[in-house]
Amino acid sequence: MARALSGLTRTFGGKRFTLSGAYRSKREAQSQAKRFREGGEPARVVKDPGTGQWAVFVRFSKGRGPR
Repeated sequence: MARALSGLTRTFGGKRFTLSGAYRSKREAQSQAKRFREGGEPARVVKDPGTGQWAVFVRFSKGRGPR
């Protein structure tokens, strides 16, 4: 089911965030988000109610998509 989330974008506060990955544990998701923030990319951790997984959304700076 996590695959269905791939390529998803969501808007937080008028900014588009791209889904980077889904994780089983909140701690795993938060450490991933922290890595993005350290790299200068804003990140959000959101619980997906459908699957119960934790999704990490990242706002990539212009011209830089998910690798």
